[in-house]
Amino acid sequence: MKPGPDLFYALLTRKVIPFGIGLQAMSETDEKRIAPRHRVLKQGRLAFDGGGAVDCMVRNMSDTGARVEVVSPVGLPGAFTLVIPSDRFTRRCHAVWSHDKRIGIAFD
Repeated sequence: MKPGPDLFYALLTRKVIPFGIGLQAMSETDEKRIAPRHRVLKQGRLAFDGGGAVDCMVRNMSDTGARVEVVSPVGLPGAFTLVIPSDRFTRRCHAVWSHDKRIGIAFD
């Protein structure tokens, strides 16, 4: 699905969009954000339902989502829990876009 009104509507209505298909070319500047994001630099972790986790660096956050960086996005599921231990922050979320080591996530 190309960036545009159809993709934006699908993201807003949370229709199922397979992670990694058609969204990899979408950059963070193409995204139409509902809430403004604030720059942060926080150590975090993406925890998975079946156990296991991947360390990440949280680069920006808002009330509705965040941008994180990981060493390698290969094999990451489309949904996970963002944990920021220093803030005692835990939030269920799903991937919206990815580019290289950056992942845009929306909070569920």
